[in-house]
Amino acid sequence: MAVPNPRAASRVPAIACPLAASDPFSEAIETFPLEIRFVGRFHLSAPWGLSVPEGTAVICAVVEGNCTAIADTAPNESRATSGDVLFLSPGAEHRLGDAMQTPAAPLDTWVAARRADDPLALDWGGAGARTRLIGGVLRFDDPAMHPFHWGLPPVIHLDRETVDRSLHLHRLVELLDVELSADWPGRSSVVKRLVEIIFVETARLGLAVDSREISLRHLLHVDLGPALALMHRQPEKPWTVAELAERVAMSRSAFAAEFVRVYGRPPMAYLRQRRMELAGRLLRDSSLGLKEVALRVGYDSASAFNSAFCRAWGVAPGRFRNGRSRQETQMNVAED
Repeated sequence: MAVPNPRAASRVPAIACPLAASDPFSEAIETFPLEIRFVGRFHLSAPWGLSVPEGTAVICAVVEGNCTAIADTAPNESRATSGDVLFLSPGAEHRLGDAMQTPAAPLDTWVAARRADDPLALDWGGAGARTRLIGGVLRFDDPAMHPFHWGLPPVIHLDRETVDRSLHLHRLVELLDVELSADWPGRSSVVKRLVEIIFVETARLGLAVDSREISLRHLLHVDLGPALALMHRQPEKPWTVAELAERVAMSRSAFAAEFVRVYGRPPMAYLRQRRMELAGRLLRDSSLGLKEVALRVGYDSASAFNSAFCRAWGVAPGRFRNGRSRQETQMNVAED
């Protein structure tokens, strides 16, 4: 891969990713520094598979070949090809491989497979089709508090066209590939910084297209953030205001009042909205049956789920799944 030409790169239209004035993303990075477990080149040959535990993230660019990724919290897999960038969020367990049916090895086994002559490269797999990734493995501590566990999509998949339109990300990936292929002084420090910046730029773009219903600013709230994270991580649990308040060491009344002040609605109303948003996404994007969708959003009774869904979306779950577009069907939150 050639060294980027600044003049040529200046002709590539950039994707604008404005940050909020208070910039909660930077606040999160400064409050919870990234720990990089490995950064370098992944030389892979089919069959190969990697199991990524919750609390660990992978950020990688596909330089050659292709790979498939799926999160345990998402219904569909992502197929990435050369030129794409993938981010596997720390808020879920993931599988990454040449195919989803390939057995996945634990992450620690992979990291131990680094080359003796180059600690910034590892080899894994069989004798089949080759794939080359560049990037890193990041660890995020304190899952109850860390906003990146719950404020980022489970998988961010940026295709080649999106990467090429982003002036920063396109050049950063090129720079990382050049730096990893050289043997210059300070290489280890430089590639770590590049991976951190690639993560930030990928997350920016991913948040821009994913339209997270929950913001990092909300998750960073010193008192309420952990309770909000619980509702997003485990919407199927029968949460009560008293239990959520206990989890954040607040009285029930103080918790409820502060929640309304910060988020504009009572905790249980927020939880109902979260559940119905998730139900809508599962109905649109997966083949799960209605009973399974109901269980995943905290309803043991299919009839109770149908009633709640109709109140929220204005249509029955089956009709919602079978033909009404996102623009035609809007969620009703006024009743909450």
